[in-house]
Amino acid sequence: VVSTQSTWDRSPRPMASQQEVEAVLREKFAPVEHLELNDLSDGCGSKYELLLVSDSFEGQSLIARQRAVYAALSEQMKIIHALTFKKLATVEQWKKLQGAS
Repeated sequence: VVSTQSTWDRSPRPMASQQEVEAVLREKFAPVEHLELNDLSDGCGSKYELLLVSDSFEGQSLIARQRAVYAALSEQMKIIHALTFKKLATVEQWKKLQGAS
């Protein structure tokens, strides 16, 4: 018996909108000094690059900061394929970086 049903799933794929991800980050890491979230997936919401500056990172190692972001975006990460961290910094670290460039 040959099935006539296609093996390709054509149902709409859920996506994590850039606005939704930004809103979650602004809420969880308030106050946010600077936020850049770039969609690297041509608008489908599956790959993002993040630069986040917040004093909520004070005293945390880089891995702790990354874990905090993943925890904050736990629901969105079920849909997002890749999240690249460009920079996760405190305000003081960010100001030093800005002064150095």
